[in-house]
Amino acid sequence: MASLASIFMRTTTVNSNSHVNVIDNFLVGELTKFPQTEKLWFQQDGATSHRARVSINAIQQIFGNNAISKNDDIHWPPRSPDLSVCGFFLWGYLKSKVYAQKPQNVNEFKTKI
Repeated sequence: MASLASIFMRTTTVNSNSHVNVIDNFLVGELTKFPQTEKLWFQQDGATSHRARVSINAIQQIFGNNAISKNDDIHWPPRSPDLSVCGFFLWGYLKSKVYAQKPQNVNEFKTKI
């Protein structure tokens, strides 16, 4: 199985075909590491290559109705900070963990992150 880094080691234009290539050659393999994939949701932004019909079809084959995308059944506005899962939960959670005790130097800060 190809790693994500090896897929992008060369300069390439991201289009719907290259996006589907990443889905087929990287994402599908990575999903085998997770039990109960039927409970996973896939979210992507509104990039042209992501909303192409071939890309949407590839994602729907894997995630069915658990896909959130601009041209999918469940629309997710791109660049919407109030609707972003990471913006809503993750960054505040990480900050609370990193700063529970103030890092004394850059290395300690990096370790906590």
